[in-house]
Amino acid sequence: MNESFSFHRIGLLMKNMFLQNWKKDLCIFLCMMGGMAIWKWLSCIIIWRGDADFVSGLVIQYLPINFAVAATLMVLASLTFRRLSNSASGIMYLTLPASTLEKVMVNILLVNVYYFVLLVVSGLAGYALCLCMLAPMYPSENVFVCFKFINWWSFGSFAILLTAGAAAMLFASVYFKKLALLWSFLIGVAVLFVTIVINVVISSMGGGNMQRIWDLSHDAAEAIYYLIFSLVTLFFWFMTWLRLRETEV
Repeated sequence: MNESFSFHRIGLLMKNMFLQNWKKDLCIFLCMMGGMAIWKWLSCIIIWRGDADFVSGLVIQYLPINFAVAATLMVLASLTFRRLSNSASGIMYLTLPASTLEKVMVNILLVNVYYFVLLVVSGLAGYALCLCMLAPMYPSENVFVCFKFINWWSFGSFAILLTAGAAAMLFASVYFKKLALLWSFLIGVAVLFVTIVINVVISSMGGGNMQRIWDLSHDAAEAIYYLIFSLVTLFFWFMTWLRLRETEV
């Protein structure tokens, strides 16, 4: 196999992936949209107690990156290389006319770009569907004003954290060919634990009654946060490439 890099082969491989998985992706989109709409609608109905102002009784804030989106993306990432656990399908995948780097890049794009956008958009569509379901019950000017409560402020920090988690699970899916989902979950818990520790350390720099060790501004602390998780992401991407290359050899 020619190991030289080719955008043409990447395009052909992505096209092949889309043709094979478009029905599954459509089901994922519809399930996420419907599930989010029903969950948000039930939350609104249960919490609302007949207030004159409907918005004051609504579960107001909607996070585009929420638990359902993150959990689904983690599962998809952990199942990326599941075909390697089967001898026949594994051999077929390993002999695809693409280099190791191209296969890894395609899967990174699918998980961290395509499926990320698909899940975020489907969640937002579900939120919009929920508002449409509520519109006949309450004045539309009160319902649709809830769009302004979509919280985009923390989107970037959640996105980089989710990218790092997906990278870790992508590595688990190629390294642990058996029980990849279980090992991915354990790695995800470890990444979450490290995240909490990092956040505590960064937020406590100069906090409390202790003498300040580093006097960090908010921007500096945020830059450290992004730098750390960018390095974690690159590390797991590199390990994924290395492991897949060892598997092919």
